[in-house]
Amino acid sequence: MDRKRPVTLTLALILLISGCRSRQSAENNRTPDQYDSTNPPYTSEAPVGEKDDEQSEPEPAATLHTTAEFSGKYSRPLVHDSATDPLEAARRYVENYTELPYVSNLEVKDAFFSDELTQQYLEYWVLAENSEIRKDYGWTDDMAERGIFKVVHVDYYANYDHTQTSFDMEGDCFINIYMVQYEDTGLWQEIDHDYRPAVRSDTV
Repeated sequence: MDRKRPVTLTLALILLISGCRSRQSAENNRTPDQYDSTNPPYTSEAPVGEKDDEQSEPEPAATLHTTAEFSGKYSRPLVHDSATDPLEAARRYVENYTELPYVSNLEVKDAFFSDELTQQYLEYWVLAENSEIRKDYGWTDDMAERGIFKVVHVDYYANYDHTQTSFDMEGDCFINIYMVQYEDTGLWQEIDHDYRPAVRSDTV
């Protein structure tokens, strides 16, 4: 009886090992539809919808209105002492008239924004698709939205030497200055203006 026990234990051990190998072989031979869906195998592909952000096209950057690109297109050069404040830039533009040989006296009284003229300017020149000035300067709608167009009204007083000019618009006058900003430097440029006398002088 003592001899049969080791033989019985040996047979039981052989059967146990064979059973483990058979179970491992069965797991390795599972078909794809037999895998546990709660623990999917590793894959290098991201789930659907997670790659869209990486492959989306970047939004184009807004075209800045820069000195280098646009300075050659304006009929009047940027004044040497222009400013980043449009009101101050407009004041300096008028004060530069004192450099003209026929200006004997000039004083800037006041400067303020003309919202009405600014809106008209945007509608007729900046936003209108058939605007020639828009085409010539390459202006776009987003430039108007960035607030780089302003019309500044300037009140001033002037006297002229009429031996050098027949220009008779003097005394109390005002000028509307149409301005655009260079976004690379922050400086404001006069691109057009219109002026009128508040009181027309009788002296010619």
